[in-house]
Amino acid sequence: MQEIVAEAPYSEMFKYATDLRSMTQARGSFKMEFARYEEVPESIAKKIIEEHGGKIWANSVEGEGTTISFVLRKYKECVTYE
Repeated sequence: MQEIVAEAPYSEMFKYATDLRSMTQARGSFKMEFARYEEVPESIAKKIIEEHGGKIWANSVEGEGTTISFVLRKYKECVTYE
């Protein structure tokens, strides 16, 4: 048996179980645990926000820095009773 310890972004783990089983003829297994939060790169944040109907923009002021702002569309929660 071989053990590999690694870190990977959570977004990369969605297909991992299927891929691992495919590569190991269904004998491989893995466990996953949270390690830490990290900043999302601006290009990925923009994609996520825009996919949810929002907008992202940046304002820079010399000597003061940059402020990044975003707005997401508000969704109503629908409750259905039968």
